[in-house]
This record gives sequence, structure tokens and C-alpha cells, in this order.
Amino acid sequence: MQKKAVRYLSGARVPKWEWSYAGTVGTGESELCDVVALGADEAWAVGNQESYRRPLAVRWDGVRWQSHPVPGAGSLQQVAASAGDDVWAVSWNVGDDSLVHWDGRGWSDSPLAPVAGELDLHDVLSFAPDDAWVAGGASTVIPGGHGWVPVLQHWDGTRWSPATLPVLGSASGLLFGLGGRTADDVWAIGTTGLAALTEGRPGYLRFDGTDWRFVPQLDACRVLAESAVPLGRDVVFAGRRSGQAGWEPDGHPVLVRWNGEECHEIAAPPIDGIAIYDVTTDGAGGLWMTCQQQHGDASFWRWRAGVWELVAADPRLDRRSPRVQRLANVPGTADMWGVGHTMEARSAGLLVRYRETGSGQR
Repeated sequence: MQKKAVRYLSGARVPKWEWSYAGTVGTGESELCDVVALGADEAWAVGNQESYRRPLAVRWDGVRWQSHPVPGAGSLQQVAASAGDDVWAVSWNVGDDSLVHWDGRGWSDSPLAPVAGELDLHDVLSFAPDDAWVAGGASTVIPGGHGWVPVLQHWDGTRWSPATLPVLGSASGLLFGLGGRTADDVWAIGTTGLAALTEGRPGYLRFDGTDWRFVPQLDACRVLAESAVPLGRDVVFAGRRSGQAGWEPDGHPVLVRWNGEECHEIAAPPIDGIAIYDVTTDGAGGLWMTCQQQHGDASFWRWRAGVWELVAADPRLDRRSPRVQRLANVPGTADMWGVGHTMEARSAGLLVRYRETGSGQR
């Protein structure tokens, strides 16, 4: 694997950029776990309220965030959308995960095709009202404990159905994430092996519009990826280094850029004890990354032309000990939304916004 030379701007502050605090939502203790933007006047953020007991979904209409009731209990963890009336969210529930769908009028359950074992969903991706994917795993019993088999299902506008998968280097595994720029270029990433959470090795699947195929060439990257971010014609994988014994859960976060033939490492910012929460496109050929620093506060980094820039946060955020876990680019702009929660005595769902100078947005 080749290493890409990167010049750091450690501690740099870019005056024309700032993150602005947008408010907290939910009742009781609350948390926002994911966000998706469809445009300047359309975005969704999802999470939980009442200390994880009830799902939370809020919608941005260009002026304000408004809550919309969601059936069931538990927490909404991931969200994806292809249009204002086609929004999907993964619901984590005690005992079994599920999917809910927004059709422009309300949220409702959307049953998956039956699977054997307890369902554990990790990501959802939507390209059109008749083209969406959901990924995760189903528990299975193995000698001495539990293991996983991968779950990958497709929505055709009418029902969910299992995808035909190649062997991920093993008959078992767990899928962590989905990513793709178009409906005929989709990635599913995870681990292989029965005890996938502790002993699994990286597994990369790519969909070409017809079939899913295992991509063994990515083994050379030695990254157990948790996210796949399209970047031009390439894709950036973010996760942890994998070793001979499988996943090294305490290893330093790593990002690699795959050009279809080889990996180029993108060296992470020089911060000890960093934890990467999310990596996503900045809408202008670069990347945004949200991290948790050793002292506990969130930090926001932007990668452009091989340079990391540390972008200042609103002082009001620092006073509330924020943890910003997910980011989303506003299509057609360089603007961003971020969601998470405050680390105060009473946790509160948090929304943050980044607007580039001269964007013209409200």
C-alpha cells in the first residue's frame, strides 16, 4: 500500500468558516444519531428521546426543525433519503432491529424479508423510491458463543428481498456500512468470520448494478472499514487497522483512498487519542471528519488538496461539551449539518450547522 503525503495544518483556524449552534430537540434526555440533507430546505435528523425509550425524527423545512411522530420504541440510528417523500430510518430495538419509512405524510413500519436469528441492522442507503439497500447481520449460534451471518436486502418499490451474496472469504460475517455514488456503483463493507465483532477480517463487496462481488484486492489496505465515502471516481474507506489476528479495536483510526487498483493512505490529523465518529464528502471534492479529542470535546476537520484544516466551533458548543457523531453535506453547496448530543448531566440532542461564506443560504 502506498502512503499519500499529506501536509497538516494542526490547530489551524480558518476565519471564514464556522460552525453554528442550531438548538436541541426531544423530550427528556435525547440524542441525535444521524442526519441526511436533500437540499437547502429539506433535511432529516433521527435519534431517540426519553432516555432511549422513544424514537425521534425531526425535519428541516428551510426555517426550523419540527418533530414528527414515529411508531414503536427504541432509537433511530441511521437515515437515508432519495426525496422528500422517500426517507428510510433504521430502528434499533431491544431484541430485533427494524426499518421505518416516511412517505411524505407519516412514518410507518416497513417489514424486511424474514431472516434466521436476531436482526442487527447497521446502515441504509437510498437512490430512488424503488431502489434502496439495508445492511447488517443476523446472530447465529457457534461453539462457545454467538456469531453472525451477513444481511443485505434490496427495496424494489414494493418489498424487501435478500441480495445474492458471494462468500466473504468465509460463510459468515457482519456488514457495517453502505456507500455509493450511483445505483450501479455501491459498496457494502464489514467483516468475515463467525465471531465477526472480535475476530473478523475486512470484507468488501461491490455492486455493479447487476451482481455483488467480493473485492479481495482491498485486503492489501488492511483496514476494517466502517464507512465508504465516494470521492470523485475513487472511494475513501474509514475505520481501524486490521492485523494478523483480525480487528485491532484499540488501533489508531485510519483512512485509505481506493482508486480501483491500489490504496493510498490519507494520514489522519496529528491528535493523540483521537476517535473518528464520521467521515463524509464536503461537496467540493474534499472530506469532512468529526472526531472526539482526548479532552472530550468535538473537533471538526476538513481535508482539501491533501491538507487537514481544523475548523473552529461556536464557543456555545464548547460550553455544552458536545459530541457530534454524524455529518451530512447539503447537495449542491459546501454547507453541512451535524448531529449528536451534549455531554451534560442531562443529555440533549444537538444540531449544528456549517455554512460557507457567500453560500446565500438562510
